[in-house]
Amino acid sequence: RPCVLLLGKHLLTSGVMALAPQQGLTIMVPLALIMLCAFVTTPAMAKNFLASAPITTDVAENILAMELDAKGASDNDNAHKKTLEAVLYPIYHALPKNSLGRLEHNSVRYVLHRFFVKQHGWHIKGLEPAGDTWGALPTTTSGGEDWVPSFLQDHLERLRNDQGLDPPSLVTLAESLEHLVLQEAIMRLMEVYEVLQLPTANNISKVAAQKAVDTYMMIYLVGRKVNISTPEEASTKWFRFTSRYRGFSEMRDWLMALEHDSLAGDGTISFESVKTVIRNVGERFGTFNERECGDLRSTLFELEDRSKKPGRVRLADFYNMTLYSHWNFNEKIDYLRELGVLDETNSTQPLIIVPNYVTAPNNCLKATNLYSVCCRDLCEDLMAGLERELALPTATPERIAKIVNGLTTTAVTTPRELSSSLLQRLQQLASASPNGEVHLHGRLFAQWMHHVFPRECPFPHVAGTTRPQTAEEWLERTGQSASSSPEEMRKIVQDSCSATDEQDYELPWSHTEELLAGGSNGPILQQRGGDRWRFFVFLAAVALGFVLLDKSLAEQRLLRRNCRLLATLCLFIVVVYAAGMLDSVAFFLPLTYTAVYTLLQWRVWPTKETAEKVCP
Repeated sequence: RPCVLLLGKHLLTSGVMALAPQQGLTIMVPLALIMLCAFVTTPAMAKNFLASAPITTDVAENILAMELDAKGASDNDNAHKKTLEAVLYPIYHALPKNSLGRLEHNSVRYVLHRFFVKQHGWHIKGLEPAGDTWGALPTTTSGGEDWVPSFLQDHLERLRNDQGLDPPSLVTLAESLEHLVLQEAIMRLMEVYEVLQLPTANNISKVAAQKAVDTYMMIYLVGRKVNISTPEEASTKWFRFTSRYRGFSEMRDWLMALEHDSLAGDGTISFESVKTVIRNVGERFGTFNERECGDLRSTLFELEDRSKKPGRVRLADFYNMTLYSHWNFNEKIDYLRELGVLDETNSTQPLIIVPNYVTAPNNCLKATNLYSVCCRDLCEDLMAGLERELALPTATPERIAKIVNGLTTTAVTTPRELSSSLLQRLQQLASASPNGEVHLHGRLFAQWMHHVFPRECPFPHVAGTTRPQTAEEWLERTGQSASSSPEEMRKIVQDSCSATDEQDYELPWSHTEELLAGGSNGPILQQRGGDRWRFFVFLAAVALGFVLLDKSLAEQRLLRRNCRLLATLCLFIVVVYAAGMLDSVAFFLPLTYTAVYTLLQWRVWPTKETAEKVCP
């Protein structure tokens, strides 16, 4: 610092300003000053890994172009493409398509999200559903690359003349996103090499390579929230990390297994070999993370009996684990509500919905700018089994029930018979559908799966009633911490009451439907409430009303003719709505207009007509 001050004083007195923070001074100064500073160590600028260089549109576009041009693909590339096809194609065949047999914009997002969650545990930013619905675009979060998936998809859809995407296009998008993830990981590794003062062009020792991998892994696991300026500081923070990271020994064993093949031997290690390790870290960490996710599920399921409902834990028991164990279940009630993990059917006995909580953003690791690592949705395997068997977007209740009866999970280890109430629900879903079959990719079927598999399948909330977000995003938006204080949790525990045998143990059911449909400009939600019998009751009431109105207008022929025309229009609107060609807004607006117009005709205009007849 004395050297810097001396140089700065000289520069100021000379009237010259040329100070670059990272590159040092670049002007001519007296030789004595240079020799003096040569013996003084100037602290390096700390590297902020949270603010790493972002992906650019040029990079994204070039990678997409490279994936489209598959010439000269290696055997490994072709084998990987086959792996992608094996996962993507069954989902593709089971989804509704446009007239050209292709997927629309929103369905493509849905497929890609499910693919990355299933394969790697990645929640790609910009692909996640917003508020439990595929009918809303994801909300933008700060500090991420949310634009990347939409940029790639829009670009590819324009190349396909906005006519939807076919299976090969899906594979191209998936490969492009994987390639971008790898590019970001390589940039991060190069930054690690720079901080550790290691060359990327030359081989390094095995010890140095392992230190580079360790440093990269530390940055990955703390969500990039670390600044490092020197190799010594990297070592200090690594040892501090090892003492504080719960489950470090298991993670280190897993990491050493990944290093075994690429960093084998006693010779020097190339940058390409270290890149291979880093690539494997990204692609396989989701599988390792499932061990902790499994522990989380098991811990919560141990408390399930006290709630008297499968897949649910009393909020008091949830908080009690934090007060008297190492588990940190301390999320605030308002935050839990917005996450969509709180069942408040009984307001005096709020419950945690276990599958919703485990897969919520608060349990995710924001590992990179492009994705977060989250616990797997166990319902995904069940849906994948259905899609492979059916290969259609809809199916009869009987066929679905037969397949679901044979599905097994860790909680359901043997085939079983569905209860009569579940079968009745399934029949109701089919009855409410125009083709008499159940839509596999609708909210009501997801809700039915939650009732069948309450420990595996999340409860699908109605669109717009939840707002999934991380604790940091909650703090930024509300200015409040997402964590409850010990006093707040202790009060809820002390005020709680045990579930009694007289309480209703039925899981909640909402009749609102939301179907996954597509359009080039965005998604379309088709919503229905209630069952078909309610619709026919309404139709009968409307018909009866027009009959009575028609009789009351027997002596007013002109008005009677107009009302009959309106009745015909109203009947047409009702029939079109019943066929699923109108949503609720387009259904009720014309009906409301018809009712108002008829009332005016009946109550106001007839008086004027009569007055005209008696005038000379």
